[in-house]
Amino acid sequence: MVSLILISSFLALAVLGRSFVQYKRNGDFGIRAASINAPLIEIVPGAIFVVTFCFAFGLVLFGYLGRAPLLFVSSIPFQLLGSLIGACGIAVTLLSQIQMGDSWRIGVDQQETTALITHGMHILSSFDHPIALTLIAYSH
Repeated sequence: MVSLILISSFLALAVLGRSFVQYKRNGDFGIRAASINAPLIEIVPGAIFVVTFCFAFGLVLFGYLGRAPLLFVSSIPFQLLGSLIGACGIAVTLLSQIQMGDSWRIGVDQQETTALITHGMHILSSFDHPIALTLIAYSH
């Protein structure tokens, strides 16, 4: 149940909620899907992310409904640790999105330029993008 809440919270807050905030601020949802004529290097990563997220959400949902067998059930302390890591990942993602302000986007448009963010968590992260770090933590 906790995993269903976490993955639903991530989707509701970090994707849908942030898109709504972006729309209210700029009149644009901030989502940039690759065009059909784009090179594969632009299409494949986004497609893999969407398919993986849908697959994970489906597994969690089917597991919760009792339709998918659980291959591994960890002990309560590990479940709590995983829940804490997932919640922290969501919190850091939201903080990163807030700090990005109007520069926040999902996807890349080669013709669009946004301000380079040089403050907050972005200068503390060894990754180019702190949300990438939280997605890695969230996925484990």
